[in-house]
Amino acid sequence: MQPGTKVQIARTTLSLLTLVASLFLLGVLVLVLCVGLEINPFKETTTSFLIATFVGLIGVAAVLVLLNIAVNMSLLADARIAELKIEPRRGMLRRWVIAFFVVLLERKILGSCSRPS
Repeated sequence: MQPGTKVQIARTTLSLLTLVASLFLLGVLVLVLCVGLEINPFKETTTSFLIATFVGLIGVAAVLVLLNIAVNMSLLADARIAELKIEPRRGMLRRWVIAFFVVLLERKILGSCSRPS
């Protein structure tokens, strides 16, 4: 994934998180004002809808926070790796392939010897 895409995801999740938090706080403000002014405009269905909406917003906010944290950690890790300029050593891939085939051959040879006839 490109760093520009990660930055865009981080910005979008932060914007959505701000929107969700604003909606949640607006709902809490409405409830506090209704209780303070002793107004009960809510019927049973409206109250259940509001409770479901608040719970849903809490869930959406939790997912957005986790996604934002994951993307930001990924961006920090990418920046750190780019700063260290880590590059694979020459011939390392060839050594891994040889080691893989040696282990595979050993398993084939030892596996056929250890089986009872």
